[in-house]
Amino acid sequence: MGVTLRKYQEEAIEKVKDSFRKKNRAPCLVLPTGGGKTICFCKIAESAVQNGKKVLILVHRAELLYQASEKLTNFGLSHGRISPEFTPAYYENIQLASVDTLVKRLDQLKEPDLIIIDEAHHVLKDNKWGKVIAEFKNSKLLGVTATPVRTNGDGLGLNEKGFFDDLIIATSVKELTDLGFLCNVEYYAPPSHIDFSNIKIRGGDYDSKGLSAETNKPDITGDAIKHYKNLAYNLPAIAYCVDKKHAEEVAREFCAAGIQSEFIHGSLSSSERKSKIEGLKSGRIKVLTSVNIICEGTDIPNATVGIILRKTKSKSLHFQMIGRFLRLYEGKLCAIIIDHVGNIIEHGFADSEIIWSLKGIKKRNKKEVTIPATSQCPNC
Repeated sequence: MGVTLRKYQEEAIEKVKDSFRKKNRAPCLVLPTGGGKTICFCKIAESAVQNGKKVLILVHRAELLYQASEKLTNFGLSHGRISPEFTPAYYENIQLASVDTLVKRLDQLKEPDLIIIDEAHHVLKDNKWGKVIAEFKNSKLLGVTATPVRTNGDGLGLNEKGFFDDLIIATSVKELTDLGFLCNVEYYAPPSHIDFSNIKIRGGDYDSKGLSAETNKPDITGDAIKHYKNLAYNLPAIAYCVDKKHAEEVAREFCAAGIQSEFIHGSLSSSERKSKIEGLKSGRIKVLTSVNIICEGTDIPNATVGIILRKTKSKSLHFQMIGRFLRLYEGKLCAIIIDHVGNIIEHGFADSEIIWSLKGIKKRNKKEVTIPATSQCPNC
């Protein structure tokens, strides 16, 4: 089954190949959310196996494994899936693995020629991704991500805490929007009365316990419901919450207001999470409240409204959250971001210019990050 690549995707793939030709071991390919990262790395995997190579593709959640498996199938590429839900097929030249499962089965897999790492901003030398890479010392690496920086601003380069030795910027959100591949965005930032000044910072972001205490309040959730009704009523929405309790209570309040809502978080089984995501796609659910599940990777093109109830100091997390809504979908006029916590004012719009670096954000000159001046309209 053929898959037609866009010009910028073809150019990105050629840049990856050129990086390997220059003897780099581990390039990192940066493509915005909705730019087709999975298609690009599937094409690279196809090229590798056609040249007699073995490929390992690493993902970190069941949702991403399902999506990558579907794309590989669209390319006509048979593959093994290393996950508790599937019977291993280690004889296949392409192995698609959940990193949590693979670290328990490293002795069962022969060293691949190429390891492709989805959402590569997770990769560090001293975490589970690093453990896999350390096991296969001779494998070439390819990272793919929309945000090549850790949550706390640390870089992914060899001289930092990561593995990557070349950064390849394929295109930008602005370019893809201008080309008609991503939708336009409307932003709304209702005045916030939340005091974040006394919340402790841990690991570069707000302490979740303190953040939840300040955010999980009836008047804040009530504002979220009111503004959803006024600005985007009945459109499929994802509300980003701080923790499980917050997500469950926000969902409950939306339901009490007559808006079908359910929550999703990592404590649910993969089949439960899949069912709820399908519910948002089908229209059975109008507002899905999420904790760390739909911040990255998950493809829900009909999702139109982002309700931001989670304050973050992480530029990476911010752009991962709002990037979920940029994909085109039939009948979708634009994406709508309703930011109740001031992330837009602090970090910028989806198409803000950011000069990414393998050195990270904290170690770079602030002038390298361009954030347009913003203000809140009192009449909106």
